[in-house]
Amino acid sequence: MTPALAEDGLLTSIRLPLWPKGHGAAFIEFSRRHGDFAIVAAAALVELTGAGAIGRVSVTVSGVGPAPVRMSAMEAGLVGSEPTEDVFRAAAEVCREIDALEDVHASSSYRQHLAAVLARRALVAAADRAGENAGGGA
Repeated sequence: MTPALAEDGLLTSIRLPLWPKGHGAAFIEFSRRHGDFAIVAAAALVELTGAGAIGRVSVTVSGVGPAPVRMSAMEAGLVGSEPTEDVFRAAAEVCREIDALEDVHASSSYRQHLAAVLARRALVAAADRAGENAGGGA
């Protein structure tokens, strides 16, 4: 919970390219108690094309290892697909292959299961918001 900067280090800038207007975002987490660190969390950004297909997507899960995991294979498989819950459910299954940590709070298989469920939910919510921002439904 501390930065990786050296004592004599200096951060001079940070660039975060913005997604275009009309995308949708969602962040969903599961913790034992409100305010605790998440056992697993998922974040998704979805941009829809004019035809309503997925044009761009980003999915990251955290709590499964020492650092957040970008789900690049899932993202690549979703581009060009229709944003349906069935498509998202199938894509999120790749989360069950994550080499998840195990501790007193959750087993690795439980974290994999949560990652798949939360990634799907985040994708559904982000796609719904993208559809609303574009003036249509998702």
